[in-house]
Amino acid sequence: MEIEKLKYDHNYLGALNARVNWIAGGNFDGYIYRVHLRFLKENNKVIKTIKIVDDSRYDDKAYDKDVHGTFSETDKGTISCKFENFEMRGKILGGKNEFIVFSVLSTGNNEEMTECYEI
Repeated sequence: MEIEKLKYDHNYLGALNARVNWIAGGNFDGYIYRVHLRFLKENNKVIKTIKIVDDSRYDDKAYDKDVHGTFSETDKGTISCKFENFEMRGKILGGKNEFIVFSVLSTGNNEEMTECYEI
């Protein structure tokens, strides 16, 4: 199965994010990261990568992380991604199909959030 508007073997870039912990009276401890999505035609695999951008003010060591899942196209023309602990349902948008907007549902606590990616 191939989704027509989806760009395979390219990184879709998410927004910059941060993990922050204010410790011992307000001292900053944290790092900046960006999430990438990559769709592979082989076996409909999707890889969600957490890539560390800067950990210069983090007291520990932050590591890049890959989470592997599968994706499929739904009957409504959306993309459904399934990972071990969460699911994502998205829609390709933009005049050049350059964006994917996802609702992300954590299977453990039913927490839902949204994410946007750009090719």
